[in-house]
Amino acid sequence: MITRSIIAKRSRKAGQAGEIAALHQLRYLGFVLIEAIETGWRVKRAGKKIIGATPLRKVSGDFKAMTPGGRAVIVEVKARPERLQYGDLERHQVDALTSYHSHGGIALLIWRHEKGIAVMRWPVFGFVAGTSISIDHATTLNLKPRFWEV
Repeated sequence: MITRSIIAKRSRKAGQAGEIAALHQLRYLGFVLIEAIETGWRVKRAGKKIIGATPLRKVSGDFKAMTPGGRAVIVEVKARPERLQYGDLERHQVDALTSYHSHGGIALLIWRHEKGIAVMRWPVFGFVAGTSISIDHATTLNLKPRFWEV
């Protein structure tokens, strides 16, 4: 029987692998000054044993970066095997991506899936509540290096 803690551990491991792949992809695309946005954690203990943890605050994304020309970039990374559901994004993540886009920055949604990685510009047309993106569709949206110069 798979317990919640095993599922959570697998999810964290997939998320970490997704973030590493996303970092390499951001460098390949030509972004500079790439920084992970760290989340502080409040650890709950029972004696010396850790029994849980909660984030201290919600962060705007997983990475921030810049184009060589100085344009701000925010990145949200998701790791899911087959389909990316709109519901995989939390409300504050959608708000941060939308805010960066509306203020002239570049907002990216990076999805690590079972066949590779897709880097999509936010907002993703047609990706709204109740919808999902297939791997094939994400492949057509995948950005090319230095796409912002075109």
